[in-house]
Amino acid sequence: MLADLNIRLTRRDCRKGFHLWKVVDDDEQVTIEECEVCGMRMGYNKVGGKVDPRKWAANHKLDLLQPFGKTARDFNKYYAIDR
Repeated sequence: MLADLNIRLTRRDCRKGFHLWKVVDDDEQVTIEECEVCGMRMGYNKVGGKVDPRKWAANHKLDLLQPFGKTARDFNKYYAIDR
């Protein structure tokens, strides 16, 4: 996952909405994640055993960056080799 890529985020990145999430608690009804940088916690209710994909995607900008299109500039900033 992202922790293996040596991405170093700052609180400024978190204010822009780029968090480095890790799962803190996961049970049948809810999944709770915490940002490793700023400590923000987010809970996702499960329906039918799965997390709502729209809410998850809105909070996981860093996981969804692509090297082309609208997110290319942010992708190059966070995943460039000489960061």
